[in-house]
Amino acid sequence: MISISAVLISVSVFMSVAGCGGKKAEQQSGNQQKAQGQQQSSDKPIDSALKEQMNMYKDIKQYEFQESEKLRKSNKDQLKKLQKDQSESGSQTSDSSQKQKSSSKDVSKEQKGSTNESSKDASKDKGK
Repeated sequence: MISISAVLISVSVFMSVAGCGGKKAEQQSGNQQKAQGQQQSSDKPIDSALKEQMNMYKDIKQYEFQESEKLRKSNKDQLKKLQKDQSESGSQTSDSSQKQKSSSKDVSKEQKGSTNESSKDASKDKGK
């Protein structure tokens, strides 16, 4: 009987201690949960502000990329146009230079012909 009463007393003591400690633990865990909840609620506006800033940053970078692509494309088109103009003017220049070369050849032939004729005339005069 003594052992049964000792067991009952120890169980009741254990239950009372566990019950009191449980309330403290519940209060502490409740306080921790409240603190975490406050941190999370205070983190949420920060998170949303960070997300907004990140989205704005992405939008700005995307806009800058698109603008640089437009600029690059316009520069490329302008370069092609200039190269086309140069090749056309180069072919016109080569055509005109070929015409000049052929006309200079004609002039030089005429000069040679006149020189040959004058030398022939001079040799005829010597012969007389």
